[in-house]
Amino acid sequence: MRWLFVSLALLISFAYAQESAKEKKPPEKRQDKFAELTKDAEKLEGLFTLYRKPDKVLMEVRPD
Repeated sequence: MRWLFVSLALLISFAYAQESAKEKKPPEKRQDKFAELTKDAEKLEGLFTLYRKPDKVLMEVRPD
């Protein structure tokens, strides 16, 4: 019975690790997408950096 619980716990942790690995993107792809989103926008610097486009406003929030 104990081996069943241990096996189940290992299976769940392995499945969770697989899903977490799928969600992570390489940093360079994130930078490329950010550059693409802000390509033709007017940059407004302040406490938060804003990028203004004719149809929307984007805000850059740094991790720190």
